[in-house]
Amino acid sequence: MNFDAYKNKLPYPAIGDFTTTFWYKNGKVVARRSANQTLPTILDAYAVDSPSRLKGCLSEKVTDKDAFYKARQAYIDESNRLQGQFERDLLEDLGIAGHPKAKTLFTMAWERAHGDGFESVYTEADELADLIRD
Repeated sequence: MNFDAYKNKLPYPAIGDFTTTFWYKNGKVVARRSANQTLPTILDAYAVDSPSRLKGCLSEKVTDKDAFYKARQAYIDESNRLQGQFERDLLEDLGIAGHPKAKTLFTMAWERAHGDGFESVYTEADELADLIRD
């Protein structure tokens, strides 16, 4: 089995990836930095001429929580889809797909070994499969 095929390739969403920082001077936005920026973008060069001058400004962090929750749910959904595909492929590969105790066997193998990766789950399931093979 190609165990890499079951790894989630979506980036794990971090709340900081959905946060924008705004700097204000005299009630006006003078600079903004999105999560993917290293340095802030100066929006009002007359009020602030360089990022080092933002220290005297009021700052506010705004997080797009809806986008974060959507990205996190997409990551979870993809992980669940890949785990389901792994389970189906594993049971087929071991020749026990359709066996009445196959689901129980997979659950036991998953609980015992998933912390060590898909290969360990496969090894554990293979050892347990001897108990139910004809």
